[in-house]
Amino acid sequence: MLEVSGLNKSFNGRQVNKDIGFKLEKGEIAVIIGPNASGKTTLLKSISGLIEPDSGVVIIDGETVYEKKPYMKKPRVNKPPYERNIGYVPSEPSLFPNLTLRGNIELPLRKRGWSRNDIERRVDELLEIFGLREYRDMYPGQLSNGLRQKASIARALSYNPSLLLLDEPLSPIDPVTRERLRNELFNLFNKLKVTVLLTTHLIEDILFFKERVIALVDGRIVYDGELSEYKILSSPYMLRALGFLVIPARIKKCNDGEALVAIDKVEKKIEYNTYASSCIDGRNSLIVVNPGYITLTPGKGDHYTLEASLLEEIDNLTSVKLIIDIWGRITTLTIPKNEWSKLNDFRGGKRILLYMSREHTYLIDQEGS
Repeated sequence: MLEVSGLNKSFNGRQVNKDIGFKLEKGEIAVIIGPNASGKTTLLKSISGLIEPDSGVVIIDGETVYEKKPYMKKPRVNKPPYERNIGYVPSEPSLFPNLTLRGNIELPLRKRGWSRNDIERRVDELLEIFGLREYRDMYPGQLSNGLRQKASIARALSYNPSLLLLDEPLSPIDPVTRERLRNELFNLFNKLKVTVLLTTHLIEDILFFKERVIALVDGRIVYDGELSEYKILSSPYMLRALGFLVIPARIKKCNDGEALVAIDKVEKKIEYNTYASSCIDGRNSLIVVNPGYITLTPGKGDHYTLEASLLEEIDNLTSVKLIIDIWGRITTLTIPKNEWSKLNDFRGGKRILLYMSREHTYLIDQEGS
């Protein structure tokens, strides 16, 4: 259904996608993972036609939509996005604020010249399928993040595309809504038999859609296949691909499933888990934290909190991306803008306090892995 081969793309001399190649069958759901700047979004945009690769081949439903050999000055084939029969949902909000939910879903159908009766019939169908009927006359600003995202996906599916591309579809949504929406979307995709390629950095997304995971590191595919939590936590490539925060530590004492570890001069008590081969006093270890479960906290520090330096704030409309330094390791944290505003009073200049979710913090035996 989708075939990508030899795909390359560079920006300002830096190669973002390097000889990318994979295939998706009709109705298959695949997840692309990778750290920041690994080329995930660039790959989706190259497939959709929103940007032009430097070389490679993209085939959708047996039709070549892009082809350019490295020696060619111009591509032999380069169909525009609207001729590729693709639905695309970017990571940032994409609904038009001046249109109702119904008006947003209607828009691509009007642009494609559908008749009024066909538009009404298709939109009514999608409102019913996605459970959006009662919100049809509301504007995006009146909807929750979860409802806006469902409406964006409904709009992308309105004209029956062969392929649906989703860039971090669940990241802007709170954890409780995220879990419910993940299940709803999975059932909808299977019901509609649509082929889906989505990017994510959330480990629960990856484990949910684990049958097909494509991992990018430094622009290259380093893994393509079914994935398990064990494979993620036992593989340096997977940890890098997911952008996990990895902190070297030394075990000082093991006691009943809990280890006292030293990070520089700071001591923490961390639960020891089955991914470590054994708990041995004096062993080198790694504290591994899922970045999707690092949050800011105004409270006092405990064993699952970290003090960090705030290097930069990047405003992204509904969220704020924070570039932070934790013991010399640079990582990013994206939080809703309203949460960041609430915590302003608790920040001490460029010092912030982070909480690592106990359930999503792992202690790995570095010497035994």
